[in-house]
Amino acid sequence: MIAKTRTPGAAAKETAAAPGNGAGEAAMDRIDNVLEIKGLVKDFSSVRAVNDVSFDIRRNTVHCLVGENGAGKSTLIKILTGAL
Repeated sequence: MIAKTRTPGAAAKETAAAPGNGAGEAAMDRIDNVLEIKGLVKDFSSVRAVNDVSFDIRRNTVHCLVGENGAGKSTLIKILTGAL
């Protein structure tokens, strides 16, 4: 399972400040995590569905969760949404 991250317009954001956006707000956008997961594990009886998953999601980023069948993608999303 691979989590990929891309920040749309990152180069433009770094080179030109948005109108009315203070330096403190711009710095917060770059460092604030909306969600951070470290070492997540989920077992169903003797089967480990999710093993040691770690990632963070920052503001203004786009993420993609890809993996083979049975890699634990749906289980991870269910854990994050509170369904499991």
